[in-house]
Amino acid sequence: MRVKTRLLASLALILLAATGPLMAQPAPSYTENGFNPRMLDASAPRAARLKLFAQMIALANSGQVRAQDLAGTFYWQGAGIKGSPVKRDLSQARILLSNAAVHGDVMAMAKLGELELQAGRLAQAMVWAQMYARYHDPLALQRDQRGQDSAYASNLIKRITDAGGKIDKAASKHVGAMVARFDTSIRRGIDAYNKDRRTGRTRLVQDPAGVDASENVNVNGMAEYMVAFQPDGKPGKIWLLDAVPKASMDDMLRHYLDHALANSVAESEGTRYLRVSIVHNAQKFRVLRPVH
Repeated sequence: MRVKTRLLASLALILLAATGPLMAQPAPSYTENGFNPRMLDASAPRAARLKLFAQMIALANSGQVRAQDLAGTFYWQGAGIKGSPVKRDLSQARILLSNAAVHGDVMAMAKLGELELQAGRLAQAMVWAQMYARYHDPLALQRDQRGQDSAYASNLIKRITDAGGKIDKAASKHVGAMVARFDTSIRRGIDAYNKDRRTGRTRLVQDPAGVDASENVNVNGMAEYMVAFQPDGKPGKIWLLDAVPKASMDDMLRHYLDHALANSVAESEGTRYLRVSIVHNAQKFRVLRPVH
């Protein structure tokens, strides 16, 4: 199963090395992610679950940025997502996540930084980590949240430098080229995300946020979940999508979702599925992105 791609001739080769090939797509949209819980039902035939994943890929190919991010996450994590029928494919993950990233999905930038660090591609990891550090703040809706996940951004960059990555003129040049080429589309996407977080059909009205136990004072990372919200807004089943830099981030953060609350809807609308990212920074945590 492959996403449709084309290279943009106007991009320099080094820029393509940082982003991966970009998908040929119409104007981006931010309303659907294509998630179907049956896709993670390990008791169902794998072929049937892959057909559901193909529907997500079709949405990604049509320009749905959230579907690009989610499908890219499935390719990145592979069997790491419990019940997933998708085999790990970092090439496909790079294509999907980079397309989501340059259209305003800031957490996709962080994922690419983590992915490339895991893969040992430190130059690419540094570019994406610096892009995330540059753009993550506009996702904070409230003034008192600004800068709260800087500790995670700084930690990601430090882990890359500890592995041998460099913050040098070459890295700065690559980041500058990315910003020059994609700043408008990134900021347009961030605005679309924030608008939906305030007024969208399905949104969180009560975020889990606060201070964690003292033993986690120096822990930085994030975990991302798909959460089934009932019509009354209460959370039901929760699926872990990814947790970095260690799987233990899930153990630390999952229980905070019990305190999340989505807007209520009519019973006829049924269960809604929201993707929720929680960033943990030096004892503080907050929801960064509750989206479809």
